[in-house]
Parts: sequence; structure tokens; C-alpha cells
Amino acid sequence: MIQEVGLENMSRYNQNGESGANNFPFNLRFHPLPAIQSLIPTELQGDDYMAYLHQTSGVPANSVVYDVYATDKPLPMGGSESLIG
Repeated sequence: MIQEVGLENMSRYNQNGESGANNFPFNLRFHPLPAIQSLIPTELQGDDYMAYLHQTSGVPANSVVYDVYATDKPLPMGGSESLIG
């Protein structure tokens, strides 16, 4: 699961691999785009839990798969969610 990785570590370096200000979100939410979501079945196909790897071969190269939303702090504490990618 994507959330199993500490978000602080993901922000340690910029896109050029340079260390910089460590500004990271409280939470990330990955929302699948409908065009991609329709290419992959939601039900488990047989008993193979890794079958989804084969199913992703139908996704065209360079496709945008998710909208990524970041939350700056917990919502009950006044946090807000923003589309970041």
C-alpha cells in the first residue's frame, strides 16, 4: 500500500535529486481516473492475488492513472485537501 511509506522520506529530495526543504503532507489520497479504472476489473480474477500485474498491461504507456490529493493536517483540526498532481 502506498501509505505504508513515510511521507517525510518522499519529500527529502526534489525532482532533481537535490536535498532541500522537507515540506511534506499529512496525508496523500490517490484517486483513480475513470478512464483507467474501467481497464482493470475490481473483482479478483481466480486465486492469483498478483493477477493485477498482468491486468495493468492494458493501460496505455504514459497514461495518467491517479489524481493525487494532499492534506496538510487532519481534517478535524482544520486541514484542507488540495489536488497536487
